[in-house]
Amino acid sequence: MSKEVELRAKINNLRKIKDKLDESDLKATEKRLIKDCAFDNPKGEFYEKGIMIRLRSIEDDKHLFAYKGPSEMKEYKVREEIELEISDPEKLKKILEQVGLQVTFEMEKMRKTYHGDNCTVELEEYPVLGSFVEIEGDPADIEKMIDKLGMERDKFNSRSLDYYINKKEKEVGEKIELKFKKRDNKK
Repeated sequence: MSKEVELRAKINNLRKIKDKLDESDLKATEKRLIKDCAFDNPKGEFYEKGIMIRLRSIEDDKHLFAYKGPSEMKEYKVREEIELEISDPEKLKKILEQVGLQVTFEMEKMRKTYHGDNCTVELEEYPVLGSFVEIEGDPADIEKMIDKLGMERDKFNSRSLDYYINKKEKEVGEKIELKFKKRDNKK
């Protein structure tokens, strides 16, 4: 079992942060499409307790199953995370449904990940919500990375993505769908 420690910031200028990261000595992955499915029982008890059971597909070629424990929302978001790679997400989905769980939330995001300086930095783009930078590592290393990126510390917080989803839904007055629209390639 491990604990993830992270901070997140909503950003308006993704290009500026991306350029800074690309010029740094951090190792980058390709930008990839991530699809997440969250599961809960019919009463929503996991969500109420701050627990997430998640199935993630990365570009449909890598699949991860995760348990995320309740967050300690202090200066940094801290939560237990247990994650493993699986080979057949559809079978796992059927097993979860057979034991009484159901898909309660689905979303997509584009993510580019950078590693180095004892941190993982993720640039994330969501439909409707916009762009975020998330930094994961030990608190001291997170603070150094914020300085390295030249970002304002007060832009970062320990809020979950749920906070931003709820805020956007209140703003627009309806549920939002966090899925990218399919493009029609016909000319």
